[in-house]
Amino acid sequence: MVAFLTMLPGSLILFLWLGDKPFGTQFASMTGYTAATILYTFSANRGMQRYLFDCPYVRSQFGCLAVRHIGFLTALVLLQTVLLSIRPHLSPWWMTEGFGPRGMPPFVFAMFVLCGTLLIAEIMTNRSLLKRAHATANSA
Repeated sequence: MVAFLTMLPGSLILFLWLGDKPFGTQFASMTGYTAATILYTFSANRGMQRYLFDCPYVRSQFGCLAVRHIGFLTALVLLQTVLLSIRPHLSPWWMTEGFGPRGMPPFVFAMFVLCGTLLIAEIMTNRSLLKRAHATANSA
């Protein structure tokens, strides 16, 4: 529940509060990204297996998951920094509303797609790691 509240309303508040500050977008994204990673890595979504924090097999993987997450956060910040640095050099069409879902500008839509793809990649690899840890423990 805490991860869900941090992911949605908490991130929205951070984006509104920090959006015009240097690296504000990146910091707000990191907060929501981390909450989404925790929520979707460990919860049972769409019939997938649930992983509990107090499970010894999950606990044994926390170090590896933390290192992976730091790597993915670094990639997220680099991706957003590059995208935000090229934004002033793009044609005005990239900032025109009316494209994509809910009239989102193409630039914002592209950022969502790229960052969302990074998030899905991390969640899927995390879940694969946890599944292997359980399978290894059960076969031993």
